[in-house]
Amino acid sequence: MLRTPVLRSAFVACLVLVPCLAQAVTWTVDPGGTGDFLTIGDAVTAAAAGDTVLVGDGSYTEDVTVDRTIVLQSASGSGLVTLTGTTNTKDVLKITADGVVVAGLTVTGGRVGLFADGSVADLTVSDLVLEETGSYSAALGPALLPAVVPDLTLVNHASGKYDAVQVLSGTIDQSMTCL
Repeated sequence: MLRTPVLRSAFVACLVLVPCLAQAVTWTVDPGGTGDFLTIGDAVTAAAAGDTVLVGDGSYTEDVTVDRTIVLQSASGSGLVTLTGTTNTKDVLKITADGVVVAGLTVTGGRVGLFADGSVADLTVSDLVLEETGSYSAALGPALLPAVVPDLTLVNHASGKYDAVQVLSGTIDQSMTCL
């Protein structure tokens, strides 16, 4: 126990100041081994809220769940980073936290390319290409549709099947036309 007022004050000051000094970290992913991680999933697991996961060019075969507020972005854009699901029964990129930013990825395979949990009300995407997915390209709650759908690129299946966005629950209070 801290018995003197000076030590007690110093201890309290450290408790208050140390969290303020914490800085957001940028974690790098590179399949060739030059980054902090070889897989996107491992980098997301290591990331704390506010961190950035910067994905190097290449192809990644994995299913990724983002369960904290981070930025997940490619270093060079969707044309150079592909995230392919491991099976057609799992979602490839699953978002379960608010405030996530996803940018510059091509997502293919899996049951759903981009799945945002129905409780997610804040998701930002840019340069996100969804192609050759299973059931749907994306599954989103109605609150996300106006903000997310215009920034998605849905690529038709090679079989001629058109991809779509599944509305998870609720109602849509405005109509949207996507070309």
